[in-house]
Amino acid sequence: MFFDDPIQPGSESDRLLHELVTLGCEFEGANKRYIAVTVPPRVELATVRDFLVENALTWEHADPSYSELFPNDA
Repeated sequence: MFFDDPIQPGSESDRLLHELVTLGCEFEGANKRYIAVTVPPRVELATVRDFLVENALTWEHADPSYSELFPNDA
């Protein structure tokens, strides 16, 4: 994911990242804007996808690709 607003305590980006953790995701950051999120098998990918879309976050899904998982959304 990429955040326009750098992740800092109390920022909107920080809040959104903590919501992903609440959903069961894990993350690591390359820096304060670029974050890799892991969606463990126990977490519904569709729930995470909906959260990302609803919050207009900039993200890319890999392995398999988003278009492979949801070909009708393209």
